[in-house]
Amino acid sequence: MPIKRILFNYKSLAGLFISIAGLYWAFRGFNFFRFLSIIKDINIGWIFIASLMLLISVLVRGLRWKYLFKDRGLLPTSYLVKASFIGYFGNNVLPLRLGELLRCIVVSNKFNLSKSYVFGTIMMERLIDFLTLIFLAIVLYFVSPIQSELYIYTLYFVALTFVICIFVILSMKFINRLNADYKIVKLIKSTFEGLLSINRDKKMMIAITSLLIWGFYWLEIYLIQLAFNFTSLDIISALFILVIVSIIMAIPSAPGMIGTYHAAIIFVMSSVFLIDNDKSGSFALIKHAVMYFPYTIVGFICLISIQNYSQLLRRSIKNDS
Repeated sequence: MPIKRILFNYKSLAGLFISIAGLYWAFRGFNFFRFLSIIKDINIGWIFIASLMLLISVLVRGLRWKYLFKDRGLLPTSYLVKASFIGYFGNNVLPLRLGELLRCIVVSNKFNLSKSYVFGTIMMERLIDFLTLIFLAIVLYFVSPIQSELYIYTLYFVALTFVICIFVILSMKFINRLNADYKIVKLIKSTFEGLLSINRDKKMMIAITSLLIWGFYWLEIYLIQLAFNFTSLDIISALFILVIVSIIMAIPSAPGMIGTYHAAIIFVMSSVFLIDNDKSGSFALIKHAVMYFPYTIVGFICLISIQNYSQLLRRSIKNDS
């Protein structure tokens, strides 16, 4: 019953509809035979290195996650890396991005920590990612010769989201002062504790690892550009694609960001960089594959290496439903 509820949840169905619409918009009129011709000429070596960059980024992400816990000594970085891969696997195969809840359960069960506390550290991790994205967007504003309306609207969206994040944090501070007799208040306070459990003596390392993570993402896009031999695109173009697509990825979608991810890349490449739809579509398909398959395969291997992994999957689905 829980699995049926999660599959037919209105949020799952809405994400599926958006993904189907995105796929239709992205690949309407797409020439499959030209796609085969295009990918025959790409440099596989660059594709392999790009995949490696993403895998390395997860190692750094696991290290950064460790800095967000109060008792870092109890949490080996290797296990947090494994949990991060499991999270990516969950996001790629389960609806509603349940991978975040899955890795939360994996870590809380292993180290006997409150699930709401662990989830709070995940929320903080996403907030740090968002702040890093804002930093990159500001950098892009000063270094990019491209000043399209799309980018201006993106800056407005970033500013609005930043204000909302500040409002949420201030609201949680107010809730933290309330009496903890009610279960919901206890849950929120525990989550807030995880959100603010960041090691203050490791702020510099958190900043460095965050820049490294997004630097690997940036480099991965640039390497795929090289694989396609897009001479009209440079390292700044890769940063432009990274910033815009990362923000669009917040839109609900089917597992693995199918549809929305492809539509975002094709839209940016065709409307901003004036690359034809077949080449843009080919780039989007390969870019998504480079991100999807390594994360999913390694994440699945990490998941089955954990005892009672099937129970963890069922529990993550049940908790969300």
